[in-house]
Amino acid sequence: MTRGKRWLLTALIAVALPAAGAAEQAISRALLPPEVDELRRLLAPAPEIAAWVAVALAALAAFAGPRLQRWFFARRAGRAPNPEVEALLVATSVVQLPALLALLAVALGAGTAALLASLVVSTAGVAVQGASRPPPL
Repeated sequence: MTRGKRWLLTALIAVALPAAGAAEQAISRALLPPEVDELRRLLAPAPEIAAWVAVALAALAAFAGPRLQRWFFARRAGRAPNPEVEALLVATSVVQLPALLALLAVALGAGTAALLASLVVSTAGVAVQGASRPPPL
């Protein structure tokens, strides 16, 4: 894969989850009745804790991401048509899973600070993934 295609793919992956979060917030505010906000206030303590745990998990996943990418690339090399793309997609998905959990926690009543923190950490983790290339075959 060329460097330009790799950065384009990385950029698309990096903006996907923040865009989904923004869309979810907009749709939620536009379509859900005000009673849902009351329910979220009642549930708020538990999702808030889960959202901050997701921030820590996002940091761990971002740190482990390049190693996971190299490991997956080594496993798929020679067996897949494009193991570099597969390794990038799998490794960035792992990095974004905690931010997805934080997005769900916000939908259940957590504050947006943890969501923003996990989105920043996971997006930075995806950028690190895009910068790290698997070893040549």
